[in-house]
Amino acid sequence: MDGTIKDPIQHCIRNRLWNELPELLAKLHPADIADIIEHSPENDQPLIFDLLSDELKADVLSEMADSTEAEILQDLTPEEISDIVEEMEPD
Repeated sequence: MDGTIKDPIQHCIRNRLWNELPELLAKLHPADIADIIEHSPENDQPLIFDLLSDELKADVLSEMADSTEAEILQDLTPEEISDIVEEMEPD
């Protein structure tokens, strides 16, 4: 991921400009989004994840470290988890 996209994303996270993030994140590969979430402050991780579409959430979850994935899933309702699982590709 290059700085031309990473810098604006970090700016939005630092300044809590949540409404600007979805468009920026949608341009990235799920692994890059997972990396951004994993390196964000813990309190912001669920907020950033929640900005993603269910389809993108499924792809990003599959790229996350197990510990971050567990933290994210703890903040979701069973219905939200079900919606994400429906979007996941079978192994």
